Amino acid sequence: MKRTVGKWMLAAVLCLGLLTAAFGAHAAEITYGDLIRFIPAVITVEEDAVVVKGYFVNLNTDVKVSDFYNYSMAVYMEDALLVEGEFGEINSFTIQPLGAVYQSFTFTGSHDLNVGEYVCSDNTYAVVTCEFHYEED
Repeated sequence: MKRTVGKWMLAAVLCLGLLTAAFGAHAAEITYGDLIRFIPAVITVEEDAVVVKGYFVNLNTDVKVSDFYNYSMAVYMEDALLVEGEFGEINSFTIQPLGAVYQSFTFTGSHDLNVGEYVCSDNTYAVVTCEFHYEED
């Protein structure tokens, strides 16, 4: 019986070691950009523009980000694409570690959405591509 318990404990320690190593390798692959999100809150559709208002969130614990450029976004609701493209110039802002900043973006490309204001729920999300500067705290 002691041998079985000893083998089980050795196997558990080895599995824990492998899981820790795998998590460490995965954590090393995460870059600062992987921890930046845009969460849409309200989408206002007009005849000639779509305004997306929401929050940029910085989930990095030790990095502040600023000076966003080369920005494009796609907004989805229940996995259906609502609007995508360039959203014009971005106001200059800095997001502190574990912070959020409210932003508004205007898309002036063509769209076929119904005019109105839509409050986003948890099934609305944005996929953002952009470049930014970062500074470690």
